[in-house]
Amino acid sequence: MRCTMQMGASSIVDGHGSRGTSRVYETSAVRYEETQPSRELARDVVCFWTLRVDPSEDSHVQHLLPDLTVDVISVDDGPPFVMGPPTAAVHVPIPGGTTIKGVRLRAGASRRLFDASSTELLDRIVPLSEVLRAPRAPGVEAADDVHAFVVSLLRWGAAENDPTIRSAINWLAANWRSSVDDLSKQASWSNRELRRRFVAAIGMGPKLVQRMVRVQTALHLLQTRKGRVALSELAFECGFADQAHMTREIGRFTDHTPTHLRRLAHLADAS
Repeated sequence: MRCTMQMGASSIVDGHGSRGTSRVYETSAVRYEETQPSRELARDVVCFWTLRVDPSEDSHVQHLLPDLTVDVISVDDGPPFVMGPPTAAVHVPIPGGTTIKGVRLRAGASRRLFDASSTELLDRIVPLSEVLRAPRAPGVEAADDVHAFVVSLLRWGAAENDPTIRSAINWLAANWRSSVDDLSKQASWSNRELRRRFVAAIGMGPKLVQRMVRVQTALHLLQTRKGRVALSELAFECGFADQAHMTREIGRFTDHTPTHLRRLAHLADAS
């Protein structure tokens, strides 16, 4: 699940699982474990994750942020479903004692698996069985573990995503103060072609993607710098017009203000 900044009274432990490096975030109510994919799967998979809510809790509200990814999720080993890319912050109540497993797919990778356009998945949650490209593909059997099932689907999948879109997203992330027009020139595409390719691959246009990337960059810098950064400097560094612009955009995509998030980062550093 697309978690908000893992800050506050949480502990973080690094380790190594069978697939790769693992990170564990724990609070009194929740344990969230994230495992990196093998090199073979890293083209399509951001991570494998498991979230467990302590049975002593009545419920836990998970705060999810837009990050251009698609998650395949199973709740208490039930039938898996697909959570498409959200375009705004989402608050999901989870009952105590619940275990959720998921596989987070990179931008565009879902086209290898699903017989649904990226636009159709935007801001939606649908049963996996309804959107599988070939639910009875040879050698692909439903598994009790959603992690294993998605791995088998990816190894079978033949349809290719558009690798140029991932490169374009990476370029936006690395060139925070550049415009979509700059990206169009960099890719040697017209603005119309740029938008067509983005919408086909991830369901949204490059301008919205750029806005999300800037917010994600700001959140990352707030966290890695433990909140010790002037908001006006952060706004300039991440390519916002000014601090007010950054405040509006972070509020739009996270439901929080930069001041609140900076305070959380300070708390995490002190804990």
